[in-house]
Amino acid sequence: MKPPVSAPPADGPSGVVLRSSRRAATVLTAAGDSIMAYIRSHIEELAPGDKVVFSQKGGDYVIQAVFERKNALLRTYRGERRILAANLDTVLIIAAADPLFNTDFVDRVLAVCRFQQIRPALVINKVDLPNARTDAEARLYRSLEVEVLQVSALTGEGFSALERLLSEPGLMTAALTGISGVGKSSLLRRLIPSVQVEIGAVSRKIGQGCR
Repeated sequence: MKPPVSAPPADGPSGVVLRSSRRAATVLTAAGDSIMAYIRSHIEELAPGDKVVFSQKGGDYVIQAVFERKNALLRTYRGERRILAANLDTVLIIAAADPLFNTDFVDRVLAVCRFQQIRPALVINKVDLPNARTDAEARLYRSLEVEVLQVSALTGEGFSALERLLSEPGLMTAALTGISGVGKSSLLRRLIPSVQVEIGAVSRKIGQGCR
């Protein structure tokens, strides 16, 4: 079932939501400007990637309506559903090389992608580790027609293939997801050196990030 959305008006400037809270959102306009806009009370929920129509009154911008979503990346926690991102062209599922590979998480995201008709790509990071094993997982998911990339955010191995994927014609919006400690922040920093993200330590015992 598609999440509830407002029917957009026929005219008015439009943009894409970059981030949002309950009352306001940062919107990238068609002109390439980033603006802060208030959200009308009848709009239930916004997510990054939502396409919206806004108006301007005085010095304030107000989001008036939301275009229908073509898809949405959802998460349910303790019975509460949250929309993580919308209108995606691809989802990069980041996993760490075996023995830290988390099959349950990868399979859950793949199921959501198939249901929402989002193209998934499995990115297995940390292939530079001494005991890293990735071939078995790569063969398994490729047999399921999932694109698999084996990379190292530390050394840059495999990043040319990842950059080619993200540069494909028509691919405009991508989401990146993965459990703590798989190297999401390191991947982002190598892809976009100017991005400001914190890189945390990883527990040797459980193989996940720690704060």
